[in-house]
Amino acid sequence: MRSFTCKVMTPQGQIIKIKLTEKDKMTCLKKLKRNGMTPIEIKPSLIIPPKVSRKISSSIAAKRKEKQTIKLSKEIIKSIKIDDILEFTEQLLFLKEANFSNVSALKIIIKNTKNDKFVNILKVILKNSEKNIYMYRTMESYNQIFPLIYINLIKNGELTNALNKGLKNAIEYLKKEEELANIIQEKLFPNILLIFGTMLIMFLSIVLGVPLIEELLFTTNITLNLPLITKIAFEICSLITYKWYIFIILIGASILLIILKLRTPEGKLKYDKFKYKNRIFGKTLYLLDFCRLIRSLVINFENKMRLQDCLEVGKDIVKNTYMLNTIEKSINSIFTGNIWIEAFDEDKILDQIVIEMVKKSAETKNPKLIVKTIEYLENQINKELESLVVKLTEISYIILGILFLIYIGTILLPCISVYLSSFLLF
Repeated sequence: MRSFTCKVMTPQGQIIKIKLTEKDKMTCLKKLKRNGMTPIEIKPSLIIPPKVSRKISSSIAAKRKEKQTIKLSKEIIKSIKIDDILEFTEQLLFLKEANFSNVSALKIIIKNTKNDKFVNILKVILKNSEKNIYMYRTMESYNQIFPLIYINLIKNGELTNALNKGLKNAIEYLKKEEELANIIQEKLFPNILLIFGTMLIMFLSIVLGVPLIEELLFTTNITLNLPLITKIAFEICSLITYKWYIFIILIGASILLIILKLRTPEGKLKYDKFKYKNRIFGKTLYLLDFCRLIRSLVINFENKMRLQDCLEVGKDIVKNTYMLNTIEKSINSIFTGNIWIEAFDEDKILDQIVIEMVKKSAETKNPKLIVKTIEYLENQINKELESLVVKLTEISYIILGILFLIYIGTILLPCISVYLSSFLLF
């Protein structure tokens, strides 16, 4: 077996140099072509030269990506969780460190995996690996399952003969994503469910209690002089109780109009902007998306990608159209000689500490400052989530207070009045 340095063009249009260990040049040539690469030069070597990247237009990259992607049903996508990918990656790393080949490791992992739908995807990866096709090539076809950053980490590991390192970085990335998701679930979802559950119970007790109060008044033949607020609340609840179909039609029509509006580019942009700009949870959502973007930039920096290419990759991570526009502005800023973070500074959401840290990192070309920025962002996210819990609690108290006043006016006051009138008559 001999070592060869191969200068190739990847399917994404990058010209890179990779090291292969094969019998001869013809074997290297066949392997490169099987993995969709265009060989430029193959020569014996023992040293891996640095990578050289070449930017291609995003439209061409998008078309290539669209051709490679295998469309999966929503059922399959929902059934495969981050936990499944994390467990697979940890098992693969363990077996690779024990000097198992990719094919042998995949066969063992498939037998040990309980998720049948994920097993089917792993079998495709195994089948292609037996044909000497890199794993990342198959993962690119299933980019609805495997995150883009994850695929890039595996790709970099395979192309540089450092798969174990790539797997370790991928595990760290998945754990960070899982940690963010767990923080949101632990701090927000229980409070939101409690708030909406309590409000729903209170609302139903009012709506369902109104007919009972009317029946009580009718059977007792008692005329009550109720307060004006009680009469208004009573009429509203009676209207909701007996004309419920009108409210269902109005609510359904409103939801339909909102859905149709959100399907337009202008409506989608306004909605995404509202998600970031509202004072309740806007900053939290913005920090979460920006933190994911920064983390992807750090990972791609380590893979020797140019800054504008890193931001292009970040556009596949963020789903919010408003932030996508900001990323596009930041890419344009790079080409005009400005610092990319200035586009995010215009949104007036990020703390100045974050802005200045990123600026200093760009000026000094020190990536460690970006890592420190991520730590600061994670602390900010935790603080915002705690603040959001307090805000939701305050809002819930206000809404519950209003519902409780309506409950008093529609249920308790009539009941007390009937009881007192019956007592006086007796």
